[in-house]
Amino acid sequence: MLHSIQGPGMEVVVSHGVHTKNWVIPKALLSHHSGFFRVACDGPFEEGIENKITLHDCRPEVFEAFVHWLYFATLSHLKPEWDYIYGSFRLWILGDRLLVADFKNAAMRDLYDVHVVREQSVEPHEIEFIWKHTARGSALRRLVLDIVSLNWEKHCGMYAQSVWLGLFRQFPDFGDSLLLRLGTKDTELKIEKYLEEAKKVTLDELDTER
Repeated sequence: MLHSIQGPGMEVVVSHGVHTKNWVIPKALLSHHSGFFRVACDGPFEEGIENKITLHDCRPEVFEAFVHWLYFATLSHLKPEWDYIYGSFRLWILGDRLLVADFKNAAMRDLYDVHVVREQSVEPHEIEFIWKHTARGSALRRLVLDIVSLNWEKHCGMYAQSVWLGLFRQFPDFGDSLLLRLGTKDTELKIEKYLEEAKKVTLDELDTER
């Protein structure tokens, strides 16, 4: 670990609306954990040459939680709701953006503990946020669909029918996938279904997302 916190640093500028915050983080540490930063630091891009990269539309407090994880290999005990979205939803989505499987898995374990073990409901506005910021078939979508379908009577009873109909109209694939799951008898959600293996990211793979 020591070698990862030595050497040249990368300035990371994180901005969301009028809020901006800067960090200088060792390039080796970023590259070790993040496929996104690995290519930015080591590839033939302007960011790697100037040792500076800007992340737009990223909340500084969410990225700060990622920085805490980089150095301490654990999620901060403070996982607040940001705009009424449970923090670990945002952490998983950031991990997906930065291509950090271990960080996503840490967030997923927290989500599993809260929503599966402790049976806390997933709010409709959280579902809307997740569907706007994740890809079809992602582990986070699968988790949410499994939680909602398994506890459909509870979720349905907590909100007006119009709320769910609005979600179904806005995200037809959510409604279709939910209906399919409601017809299954699988009532056991295992954390392993939602964890991901870390993999190396090539320049070509990331360049298609830039």
